[in-house]
Amino acid sequence: MTMSFATRSGYCVLHRMWNRAFFLFVCIVFVFHLESTSASPKGDYLTQEEIEQLREAQEPPIRMNIFVGILNKRFEKVRLASTSKVAAKEEITKEDPDAKVAVKKEAEPKSSSSNPKEGGKKEPPESLKEILDVYLNCLDEVSANIENSHSLPMNPKDYLKSLNKLDGSLQKQNQWFKALEIKSLKKVERETIEEIIQAQRELAEDLENTIDQLIEEIKKMKDATKAKEKKE
Repeated sequence: MTMSFATRSGYCVLHRMWNRAFFLFVCIVFVFHLESTSASPKGDYLTQEEIEQLREAQEPPIRMNIFVGILNKRFEKVRLASTSKVAAKEEITKEDPDAKVAVKKEAEPKSSSSNPKEGGKKEPPESLKEILDVYLNCLDEVSANIENSHSLPMNPKDYLKSLNKLDGSLQKQNQWFKALEIKSLKKVERETIEEIIQAQRELAEDLENTIDQLIEEIKKMKDATKAKEKKE
């Protein structure tokens, strides 16, 4: 039984329409996938001021000093949020005053609308899990920054100072997280804290290796200078 021309034409039209609909569906799914994967990049925890500071700071030592300040602020926020739920076995003796000021500003209630007629609705406060995630993202960002700095020109002495500063902050923060009583926390919060301690351990290892490399590089520079002076 042969198919008439009209039937074949109608079938072809329907086939083309189905192909177009399927192609459109695939495009929509792809777009939504891109939005979902880029909706919360690692850098989205930064304030606009911090983004501008990092953009202007191209030299590794200056950039690392900024990251140390950011990390301290995010840690202070974790510390304040967690003390309302659990007690720590140890407290860090020295606290960053700049971090306290920043956290106080961030902790102020934010209005979702400037229009008083809307009842001054307030945004819900961040959960401990969200605050922990932000700190973890910051650790990952610092680690990536150290790794990428190896290929950049820098003053090794200045960079060594900034890394020693980071090492001091990281050790104190790691001690605090290890001393934190987490039994009363939610499972997702405990798991995130475990991830943080692991990330701190890995960052400390990278930091130690980088510091050793810088010390060796500085030693070679001194030896080269001495050899040059002897020849002269």
